[in-house]
Amino acid sequence: MSVRYLVLWPTAACDLACPYCYRRNRRGGRMPTKVADAAVDLVAEGVYATNRPAHVQLAGGEPTLVPSLIEHVAERVVAIRCGRITCGIQTNATHLDEDMIAMLARHQVQVGVSVDGPPQVQERSRGSAAQTFRGLLALTRADVPVRVTTVLSARNVDHLDELAVTLAGLPNVTGFGLDPLVPIGSAAGQKDLMPSEDAVVDGITTLHRRLPQINALRATPLRWRELETVRAALRRAPVPAAPAVDSSDRTLLPLSVSNRPYCHAAVEESMAVAPDGGVYPCSQAVGDPTSRAGNIHNVDWEALRRRFSQDAHTLRGPCHRCALAGRCPGDCPSRVEANALADPEQRRTPLTCLIDDTLARLETAP
Repeated sequence: MSVRYLVLWPTAACDLACPYCYRRNRRGGRMPTKVADAAVDLVAEGVYATNRPAHVQLAGGEPTLVPSLIEHVAERVVAIRCGRITCGIQTNATHLDEDMIAMLARHQVQVGVSVDGPPQVQERSRGSAAQTFRGLLALTRADVPVRVTTVLSARNVDHLDELAVTLAGLPNVTGFGLDPLVPIGSAAGQKDLMPSEDAVVDGITTLHRRLPQINALRATPLRWRELETVRAALRRAPVPAAPAVDSSDRTLLPLSVSNRPYCHAAVEESMAVAPDGGVYPCSQAVGDPTSRAGNIHNVDWEALRRRFSQDAHTLRGPCHRCALAGRCPGDCPSRVEANALADPEQRRTPLTCLIDDTLARLETAP
């Protein structure tokens, strides 16, 4: 198995307390340098053996709480990069200062920032909005490109267009993506955080209508990840499939029929490493005992390969009525499993499906 997407958690600690955080383990503790080195070595071995590119992502927890480890990993990646390994960080930006930003830029670390809306929505959703936007402005002054990740929940679904307007004012922000809320970690059992289906359709529709107006005022357009995914899916020829439809008008669609894998975990190419060295198939699974595949010094490769393989998971939704029928971009295997556990009868349409179906209908409307 070649690890092409490695996620390192320098720490599970975080200075925010987002109500929908998927972290199962909130204990702090710093990842030992030897654990990070062993994980990066695995990626390097795969790159040298296959000559295929790879990526190392720093996440958690809030990785900027351990700045020395960030710099160490970034330096390791630069040393072995050979043009084939990239490094990135996902942060809430509350601890970014000029020195840390300069270090990230010096080592060409790709920066992602978690933002759920304009300041008032960010404050209600995550807290510390002033510090987050201070960090974003510091990145803008340093002209460091930023991608924004937004957790879609009931708290911001009515403000997605305002998010785009806010980001449009930061010329270094290149785009954004919507991560549907997953009912694990802090969000487990919090049904009030789950947006209604009508609210999702309305929010996506409004954002789709406003984005061209916003981009007309920018030198470079904001790229919306889900919109690009749907446009790419619509360009592909449909895949013949005859999914089973159950008595509740839900389709049982194996993720393996998707036109392309949703993520590296779906095709057995990813690994996430917790601060204690525990190995998991992806970041969202960290702390889940059923997903642990040994530790970085003794990896259970078979368990890692199969845990979220797309061949082993089935999407259950109104697929036969979807505007992307036969062109499904798929969904996160971990999210599919979490949704099934939280809603055993799966009466709700998965948020990913709602987003993609709505966008496909808007894109193909006369």
